Amino acid sequence: MELILDTHSVHYDQSKGEMIATSVDGTKSNKASENQFFNSGHMDKVVLQSQRMLQNTKNYAVGFLEDNKLFVSPVTGIISLQPSFQHYDKADKKVKETNQESNDSILSGTEDDEPQAQQVTVKFARRENERMKRARERSYNYFTAKSAEEAWYTTKFHDKNSRLAEVERNKLSGSSQEDAVNTLCLSISQYLDTLAPVMKVDESVQLPDLPSNVMSLNIIKTKSLAEQVEIVIKDVRIITVKQLASLLCVHKDDTAKLLRSLQQVSVLVQGNWVVRSDLVYPKGSVSSHSGVPNEIMARARDYILYLFTVNEYVSRKDITEKVKLPPDELKSILTSIARFRVHKGWELLLPPDVSFMESFHETVERQKMWWDVKLKQLLQSFKSDLTASPTRQRKSSNSSTSSRPRKNSRSRVDSISGSDKEDSPVVKSSPKKRERKRDLSLSEVDSNVPSYKLSNK
Repeated sequence: MELILDTHSVHYDQSKGEMIATSVDGTKSNKASENQFFNSGHMDKVVLQSQRMLQNTKNYAVGFLEDNKLFVSPVTGIISLQPSFQHYDKADKKVKETNQESNDSILSGTEDDEPQAQQVTVKFARRENERMKRARERSYNYFTAKSAEEAWYTTKFHDKNSRLAEVERNKLSGSSQEDAVNTLCLSISQYLDTLAPVMKVDESVQLPDLPSNVMSLNIIKTKSLAEQVEIVIKDVRIITVKQLASLLCVHKDDTAKLLRSLQQVSVLVQGNWVVRSDLVYPKGSVSSHSGVPNEIMARARDYILYLFTVNEYVSRKDITEKVKLPPDELKSILTSIARFRVHKGWELLLPPDVSFMESFHETVERQKMWWDVKLKQLLQSFKSDLTASPTRQRKSSNSSTSSRPRKNSRSRVDSISGSDKEDSPVVKSSPKKRERKRDLSLSEVDSNVPSYKLSNK
């Protein structure tokens, strides 16, 4: 590309420009020649030659900011324009030709007028194959010749603030300023769907079924809010309102409906919601370790939950004062809702939700009244179990007495064994002492363990 220079500018050196033009084209003539590089007798132009910067431009784009809007357009090619200084090459060539002509004239003056015979070498052009042709097309001389053969076009420069430049620049935005339309009028959900479209599931492809005890969250959200809350609370056992609302995508305005559904399937403990015991141990079921009936397991779990409502840490000693359960059953209840802290005791899996208790005073007071009534029922049921324990002790004592072997039968067995027992140095206790010890041990066990109706299931 030829870029015209302003030769009338105060920054242009007239004498230097004329000297460069003279060195390239020779002395200034009255009529411009077609072979002249500078037609005006001065250096009036600069040649810029383009070079490709990148082969792959898919990761590049050009953009401009206008009215707080960023317009970005893809780029198909990137080139760099650099001065070529072709006039210096022409000047050097002209100097060489002048020197050659002067040398020839000197030699011709010294030599005779008669021509001398010269040796002529004849070369035949070789036949060019495909490989030689590709090598020739990749050579520098070939590219230079092709570049010189390219036609020149006369163009006109337009300032960036001109009307034509503005029209061309508006093409980058895809529309003119008069027809500009605000495209950011989508809702939040529509905008997210535009960024990440929902994948269409091919109905012909059948997905594998989930296990029977696992339910997809998408299937859960198709049910009513009460059913969703029941399914989730039975699975997690303990959760906060904020966590449940985030999981089920419940809006802040629907918090009251969420609390009503929670109070039907769970109880409030330290600001956290814990699944009700009758849902953990349904009617007619028994415990997994020892086969304890569901009523006893539910009462024990309710009493443990009550202790957590009044204490941050609960010890086994506090629980066993009222609840008599096998150690495995007691541990299974505690590990489902609490964790053990050394030198402190058992604490809930979640910290107290103070923000909920400060925001919903009415719900907290209602749950507190429910726990007061529940505690009276639990204490009454524990008291009835204690009153029924002496009867069980007497029954167990009678059964142990009836199962004791009589004295005569034991002496008969001793007489049969004869000399074998006399040789062995064994100290024998009296039958009455053994009977008293056996009755005492059975009474101690009966006083600590309530009677259960064991199931064979």
